[in-house]
Amino acid sequence: MSRGDLFVHITNIVNKYYDEALQPLQMQTVINLVHRKNMFVLAGTGFGKTRIAEVYWHLFPAYRKPVILVLNPLDTLGDNQSPEVLLNNVMFRRVFFDKQFQSRLILSVVDEAHMVYIWGLVASGLGKKITSHLKLQDRGIFRPSYGDLGARLLAAHGVPILLLSATCRPIAIDKILCSLKITPDNITLIKGELTRPEIRLIQVPMKSLLGLCNDLKSIFGPRDLIPDNQIPATLMYCPTPNLTWQALKVIHEAWEIRGGHHDPASTFARRFHSTTGDLDKSDIIDGFEEHEFPTIACTMALGLGQNWKRVQRVVHLGRGDPSSICQMIGRCGRGEDNPGLGIMLVETNRRKEKNNVSDFPNHNAFKSGYIPSDDDWMDALAITPVCLRIAFSIDNTLGYVPLSTADPSVTAERDREIDNNFSKYNFKDNIINRNLNFTVPVTPPPPKVTKPRSCINKKTGKKPLDGELENLAAALVEGFSEYHVSQINHTYSEFKSRKHFGIFDARRMALAYHNGFSMEQVEKVIGGEAIDGQMKFLQTELETYVKSRPFLNYLDDLKKGKGNVGTSKRAELARKQAKEKKAADTRKKAAEASKKAATLAKKTTSVPTRRSARTAENKRKNDNDDRDQNKRAKANQST
Repeated sequence: MSRGDLFVHITNIVNKYYDEALQPLQMQTVINLVHRKNMFVLAGTGFGKTRIAEVYWHLFPAYRKPVILVLNPLDTLGDNQSPEVLLNNVMFRRVFFDKQFQSRLILSVVDEAHMVYIWGLVASGLGKKITSHLKLQDRGIFRPSYGDLGARLLAAHGVPILLLSATCRPIAIDKILCSLKITPDNITLIKGELTRPEIRLIQVPMKSLLGLCNDLKSIFGPRDLIPDNQIPATLMYCPTPNLTWQALKVIHEAWEIRGGHHDPASTFARRFHSTTGDLDKSDIIDGFEEHEFPTIACTMALGLGQNWKRVQRVVHLGRGDPSSICQMIGRCGRGEDNPGLGIMLVETNRRKEKNNVSDFPNHNAFKSGYIPSDDDWMDALAITPVCLRIAFSIDNTLGYVPLSTADPSVTAERDREIDNNFSKYNFKDNIINRNLNFTVPVTPPPPKVTKPRSCINKKTGKKPLDGELENLAAALVEGFSEYHVSQINHTYSEFKSRKHFGIFDARRMALAYHNGFSMEQVEKVIGGEAIDGQMKFLQTELETYVKSRPFLNYLDDLKKGKGNVGTSKRAELARKQAKEKKAADTRKKAAEASKKAATLAKKTTSVPTRRSARTAENKRKNDNDDRDQNKRAKANQST
């Protein structure tokens, strides 16, 4: 069949199963696969690389039962690694080399082929020097044996191989072909458009430490202005699983959701990483797709293999290698009329790293063969003054991040984007060092307590609380009394409002809320609801009172250690310290007196008394009499 007839046949198949026609590069790839050519498709995220294998499968009749082997580094839930099954599973190996299976195998696909570059380095022992992967723990280095994929793929003689990737530098392409044992003349490279003009890129220097994640507070607006269902779908990529917890905590604090990061069914944000349970992974994926919550704090475990048209914003924390960041940012802006926003929060200064453009060689050095290290590669992206969209494009095509607008490659790429009508997206907006001009008014958090539950015991609530907390408890009792009357008429109520919620419960509730308890824990502290809607009403009263000026002043005084806050506690502490000082002084005086008496006893000489002298004289006389008597007795015995 000629290429023209094949083009018509493929078009008819696509019209039968799909609503959208194939793009020219997709059509060209499918035609080359039909002619048994190995293909390497390098196209941007959201290009539709997966459809190539699907269309190729539809070209075969159903009675032949065609099989396409697809290797993914991570599946859609991020918990399986299909190359491991291909290499290490004995049962699958037996099936793979079976003649019947080989006769049905029509294509071998390696998705995210840039990962083979890493596997090949690990297999050759060079993976230990890949410092960039320490920044993204959940992507990891996988198994060293993954570098041996080439021998297994080439075992299927005559079956074409399709490699798919969205970010691959020239050096990575060479290493991938070497790892898979494919010569350059035995594979056809098709390069699509790697630039995503529909995504605006903003790089923001971080003002706080990476481990604190406080810069995330400026990403989300106030909750009273933006409800949960109007937040753009957001993926927040963190370098480590532990940092996803901190990020989740910070954004819940920004939205004034106390203890929200502990809620697995939060309608605002949840987290996803490699060690998340299988059922939780499934619930998070399904919930995000069904619009149950808008935000996920995740790692690289979520991203590879996902094709969500809902995602509109991606936030990346810290520095990372450009290829991985490009993959993560490419999760947003998919579909028609769905622009995306990529925000990169980068550290302004890293210890023992290059933090200025002057620390790098001139752009002419890159053309002379200079290959930057992984650390230099990451640092260059963090400080480059070049448009980020241009920087990503040059990195994918030429293998380095430009650091000067005078670089001829930057000028050429800018002209190319203008010729391709990318200028309508205004590439000048994709710049670095953008300071977000909005902040989130966050109520000052209460002092941290190491063990918050230890502040509540059986006696808590019997005595008045300190400072403004007692006024808060009184306000809760008064407010609940009015609510109680509105719900239950006092003539029909068996108990008064203070029996349902009195000053004892109010003090316990105020102290628990002040020490960081979630509302579920607070409800347990007061013994649960007595009437319907009680906790919801009390929560509203609490949140209203803690925003009042007297309570905010109380928090300020508590933080600074001034005013009349904690007077009784300080008085008690002073009495305790005075008592301990008095006891120490008493012990010191007793020790000094004992020492003085011992010294005095050594210096005093003993003078014998009259009675003692008489006793000694009598003893000598008795001894002499005894000796004389013994001598006389011996003399008598001898005679």
